[in-house]
Amino acid sequence: MRILVITPIYNIEGRKELFHDSSAIHYLFNLIAEHHDVYVLNTYFASIRELSRFIKKDALKYFIFGYQYNSDNVKVEMIETQLLYKQVFLTKFQQKRLEKKICVIVNERNPNIICVHFPTSYYGVLNKALSNTPMIAILHQTDINRIKKYSNKEKLINYLNKNFLNIYARSHRIANEAKNLGLEVSDRIIFSGVSVDNSYMIENKFINNYCIRNLFYAGKLIKRKNLDLILSAFLKLEHLYPSKKLTLSIAGDGNQFNYLKSLAHYSSNIRFLGSKSRNEVLQIMSSSDVFIMPSVNETFGIVYLEAMSRGCITIGTKGEGIDGIIEDGINGFLVSPNEKDIFCCLEKVINLESWRLREISKSAINTAKKYNSQAASDNYEEIIFSNLSYTEP
Repeated sequence: MRILVITPIYNIEGRKELFHDSSAIHYLFNLIAEHHDVYVLNTYFASIRELSRFIKKDALKYFIFGYQYNSDNVKVEMIETQLLYKQVFLTKFQQKRLEKKICVIVNERNPNIICVHFPTSYYGVLNKALSNTPMIAILHQTDINRIKKYSNKEKLINYLNKNFLNIYARSHRIANEAKNLGLEVSDRIIFSGVSVDNSYMIENKFINNYCIRNLFYAGKLIKRKNLDLILSAFLKLEHLYPSKKLTLSIAGDGNQFNYLKSLAHYSSNIRFLGSKSRNEVLQIMSSSDVFIMPSVNETFGIVYLEAMSRGCITIGTKGEGIDGIIEDGINGFLVSPNEKDIFCCLEKVINLESWRLREISKSAINTAKKYNSQAASDNYEEIIFSNLSYTEP
């Protein structure tokens, strides 16, 4: 089967100067690509703050002629689109440029199906170019936010309902929000899975009279991750419970680094580790007790499952994509994205008895085993096949 994936976010190889937000879609397709011909069109949307990189000739060359690379047996072609300040939808020129590229790929590769992630990104593009090829849309949190803010919601909703064979969501919460907006969304969810082998899962944490000490955050240092709230809560905890000798390690980089560093200078127990590879992050999780990321506008968040697979007491955000996967007080905790709620949750966690910590840790590991990468890919593959009137080897 020939699958064309259209997405503005995908794993990027060989271009360190580009902003890489998430590899979640890559993790869904790298296993599917072992059995099927998967081709990805990464329609990278560059923010206005990236304009300076076009001073270099290579960057301008890639912008004009495109960029091709392989990522775990998946062929990827990138076409970059430069967005203007606060631009939400593509201009007519940008639409035509993307439409032309998509038509060329469809004619050359003759896909059996097209999987479109972040479909609102292609408003005004796909309805004209690909009418003869079955298309399915996969909604992310960004799509929901974009629809809610658009002045002509009905027009955008009608476009999605009319031009896609089926519409799916990346979490139950996104599906419910989409249905409430009037979108015809399937009950089947395209969920993510953690690609950590069971043998790496840490099942012996919190033995005897173990006390919580090491807190960990991994992700972009950007506003929506609410790391400033974690820092404020941690500083308060450190002051109230000096005997616990708490530490907070932070892996990642982003435009809030200097601001966050200034907040953290009051404590010698806060460490900024810089950008770390996925394997390095997993190793740090193995020696961490708590993983916390109270981010908003989070479609799913594989990093939560990775932390759970390492037995961490994992804290996510109420009402976000991980809500429902993390069950509050059962296999982790959920907080509202405010300092008070984060502080209260952390205070509760650091004072839990070791038997209770073991119980939550084991439940977290069992959840991670259930939401593994193979299960996620198999689920997605089944959904793709269900949208074809025939199958082809």
